Amino acid sequence: MKLRDPKTFVSADVWEREVKLIMRDPETSRDEAERLFGQTIAYFVTTGENPDTLPGPSKKVDKGVHSFMLDTIPFHQFT
Repeated sequence: MKLRDPKTFVSADVWEREVKLIMRDPETSRDEAERLFGQTIAYFVTTGENPDTLPGPSKKVDKGVHSFMLDTIPFHQFT
């Protein structure tokens, strides 16, 4: 299996914006926000490539999923 960098699926500006949105939670460090958003992108890419399988994200990744989806313009451009 080939590993892919989640940063290649969004622009640097979108990456930074989404990480900062996740970091609004004062208990979330930048490192954790970056990992969480990376896993959010991995979740969307995986489900997009495998439409017959509907895996649910973990509770932690779900936080990133909802944060990204609520930022509608960047999310719409991603999808």
